[in-house]
Amino acid sequence: GYTVIAAANGAEALKILADQTPDVLIIDMMMPMLSGEAVLKRVEQMPALKNMRIVVLTAYPKFRETATTMKAHQFLVKPITPDVLLDAISAALKTTVPPAPPN
Repeated sequence: GYTVIAAANGAEALKILADQTPDVLIIDMMMPMLSGEAVLKRVEQMPALKNMRIVVLTAYPKFRETATTMKAHQFLVKPITPDVLLDAISAALKTTVPPAPPN
């Protein structure tokens, strides 16, 4: 039931985000051209995206702290099932405020 817009790399994702405001951004931390962290830093600077929810989906658990610092609403470690991803999207959409910064 979701409309999906795919990007092949971080640079393409930023181009899409410049023109569109999705409800949820699902992002990997390891991408060609621009890393997920670089994309998220740019997203933080885009006022139109301040209410966008972020789901980080990565193969590297070591990015949890970075994702939290970058205000990700959900953090998933691959491999996952489609149901887990759908649950994370649903949970992110139910979030009414940005996540708290890490302690």
